[in-house]
Amino acid sequence: MRHRIGVGAYTGLGNPDKALLNNTGKMSTAVKNMAKEAIKLFFKKWGGCDYDIGLDKIKFGVEPAYFGEDLKIIVLNRQRETSFLQTGHAFGMYGSGIKSKYRFYSDYKKNGKFKRFVDRWHPKIFQ
Repeated sequence: MRHRIGVGAYTGLGNPDKALLNNTGKMSTAVKNMAKEAIKLFFKKWGGCDYDIGLDKIKFGVEPAYFGEDLKIIVLNRQRETSFLQTGHAFGMYGSGIKSKYRFYSDYKKNGKFKRFVDRWHPKIFQ
């Protein structure tokens, strides 16, 4: 979840855009285990990540709160081929002006870290 300066709503400081990861949704045991592995593989630099769990998708990642910070979000969709890795960088104040790119599961030709992660956890999460 994007951190804000002060109280945010009262000071007027902070990114006015809706947070991409709002730490909502129920985490099953499988999702908790998947989150631990995602942190180890993709978010070690940050020491953790935020999440957003819905019926058809699960998101893990970090989003920028200030100028110059990076964005990295992993999304597992019910349809495996539409799962993706979103990376980007904030060019605006308070983490706004994010320029990002998406790399979908179906775009990967080789069996890399992201594709192996999706292949391992998709059947366990979306049975």
